[in-house]
Amino acid sequence: ADKEGVYVPGEDHRTENKPIRWDYLENEARRALYDGYARLIEFRKQHATFFDLGAWVKYEYLNDFPGKCLYVKDKDTNNWFAVVGNFGLKTENITVKSVQDGPSGPWWDYYDNTQTYSGMDFSITLNPGEYKILTTKRTQSAE
Repeated sequence: ADKEGVYVPGEDHRTENKPIRWDYLENEARRALYDGYARLIEFRKQHATFFDLGAWVKYEYLNDFPGKCLYVKDKDTNNWFAVVGNFGLKTENITVKSVQDGPSGPWWDYYDNTQTYSGMDFSITLNPGEYKILTTKRTQSAE
């Protein structure tokens, strides 16, 4: 490749350093992916104790397949978070069941910071590939 990163026929430079593509964030889909990962990293930074070895974790299938839920409890503060996802190919109404000794609500949507669910069992409608991060403590997500 030449200095602008353009392929030059007959040269084999596949493993050499390439120029940085600064225009990636101008693409709407790439920007959304970048922002999504940034919010997940920020969540982990804000809630480091959820990721300690002493955190309580439960993983379960919901409504058989395609719904899945991961519950995590902070051992020190008794705060919870849950990741609910639709891994199917069509929109699904997924019922989130209560966990033993778990919270009864309210659950806050991490991304939009709204109280969206309460009670022991509740339903969430998710599109294919969509997920929600729910917390028992209202937090500020990365914008």
